[in-house]
Amino acid sequence: MGLSLGNQQSCVNHSPLSFLQAQRLGHNFKEVLARYGEDELPLKETVAELMMDRTKDDSSMLPGIFPPEVEYHLSSIYVDVSRPQGRYGTRNQSALSVKSNGEVCFHERYLDKDLWKEQTVTYQIEMAK
Repeated sequence: MGLSLGNQQSCVNHSPLSFLQAQRLGHNFKEVLARYGEDELPLKETVAELMMDRTKDDSSMLPGIFPPEVEYHLSSIYVDVSRPQGRYGTRNQSALSVKSNGEVCFHERYLDKDLWKEQTVTYQIEMAK
């Protein structure tokens, strides 16, 4: 099975921080793969485990583009920060899996008026021979 994960925050571009988040996500994903071995990953549970990670980077790892107190809060995979300008943070999470038999599954968690909602769409694609 192939799996692709995504996380979207409100509209602030913080590419160096996104790189650190992607590194952590990649590391955590490898740990999940090792734990499940050849078994199929449970998609919803994997999304929740990986994408709700609130682990923040050590201040020495931060790129120094924004004030340290801002970067620190933005460094986790899951971000939820109250700021004077309003709430900022993760608003959707998605995963796409493709099995060798052609089954495709798209799972999304999204914030709708401060409530997390989920939807999953599964369909079959014809595999090339």
